Amino acid sequence: MIFAHVGSSHPARIAILGPGGYGKTTLANAVLTHQQVREHFGDDRYFVACESVFSPDALQIELAKTLDLLNEVTDASWSRICDALGSKDCIICLDNFESPWDQVGDKDGRIKDSVEELLSRLTGLQHVTLLITMRGTVRPAHTKWTKGPKEPFLPPLMSLDSDAARRVWEDTVDNYDSFAGDLLKAVDYVPLAVSLLAHLAQATSPELLLKEWHEKQTEFICTGQANKLSNLEYSIQLSIDSGRMRSNPSAKEMLGVLSMLPDGMHIILVKRWQRELCCIDILSGLRTLQGCSLITMVGKRYQTHPIICNFCNHHTSYTLMSQKHRDAIRLFYLKLASFQPHKVEAKNWIVLVQQVNNTKAMLFDLLKSDFSDQKKLIQAICMFTSFHSSIGDYSDKLISQTAEFLQQKNAPVTLLISCLQQWGLLFYDASKLEKAK
Repeated sequence: MIFAHVGSSHPARIAILGPGGYGKTTLANAVLTHQQVREHFGDDRYFVACESVFSPDALQIELAKTLDLLNEVTDASWSRICDALGSKDCIICLDNFESPWDQVGDKDGRIKDSVEELLSRLTGLQHVTLLITMRGTVRPAHTKWTKGPKEPFLPPLMSLDSDAARRVWEDTVDNYDSFAGDLLKAVDYVPLAVSLLAHLAQATSPELLLKEWHEKQTEFICTGQANKLSNLEYSIQLSIDSGRMRSNPSAKEMLGVLSMLPDGMHIILVKRWQRELCCIDILSGLRTLQGCSLITMVGKRYQTHPIICNFCNHHTSYTLMSQKHRDAIRLFYLKLASFQPHKVEAKNWIVLVQQVNNTKAMLFDLLKSDFSDQKKLIQAICMFTSFHSSIGDYSDKLISQTAEFLQQKNAPVTLLISCLQQWGLLFYDASKLEKAK
């Protein structure tokens, strides 16, 4: 789509959107260096780095620098920029456009409006083809963005598929093996993570890198100082600390909530959680998270991108949500797990089925926490084990770890008996009679 419109009689205005680390800048550079683009525009191809630009005036100065207008004079006026662009076709890429557009503290939106007005004037020039790269899913207003023949707009970038990730690895290092495959799958084939891991694999075997991943998670995926192209966590942090996120406390709270849930949040729970999380504007928070590309909609579930979820859960010191709301979520799932399967109302049965993986994850979380009511927790785990057995899930990991937990804690023997009894019933339902005995 990009190549089809670049150089046409009606200059393209393309926004390359997506999460941090998904290859927006790489794609923009590929466009600028593509043979068809080089042949059409020649030397009139301009790349404007906006990462350190935080105002419309600074953006105009950076554009003037790129156009080589500030060598002898310091005049970065709009009229000089227009004269420089002249009547010859050119292509301009504004990279990391979210930096001037999405400002921390811009509560009344004046900076954003001014930046959008400057962008609109630039796209109003007849001979200028424009690319911008931006974190998120929202395009700046006041610009008529190009629509393709099949796609309404260029969709936000996604993760690589496994074959593409392997090719990226093999273009960097020649030691791809099953450990490398597992490692790339673990990072969800995010382009920046794949590229950084491949560079690390030049000095460290994939097997050792996979071991390091299990120990340190996203923390070790870097090849240099803190910048968005060499440090995965720095790139993630830029998205979480963006202006839109800071201006909406509910967004960070909801990111904390969703990071606790492997299956995300089903839309059926929005109204219920508006009662449970009364201090959070849930819909506003979800809207901001989607706009910042920190979550996505999968079917009818709001889900955090796996690499973002991993970062949030690994950095326990990085507070996204209040303890009050964390406890509310835990108690919600504890109550859900405590329903007796044969007495569950139809509406709660639907929620139970939809929330099986989230409930299991929350019960594991409670086992590892300092939750004080052991009896209530063990009863909930036993009830939940009975429920997921009734829907054909005979996994015994939760109940077995619960028994081990009780033995380590020297818990009351009655709790251990209840746990072992439920464990036996699980194997009985699975027709594993020897194990049941």
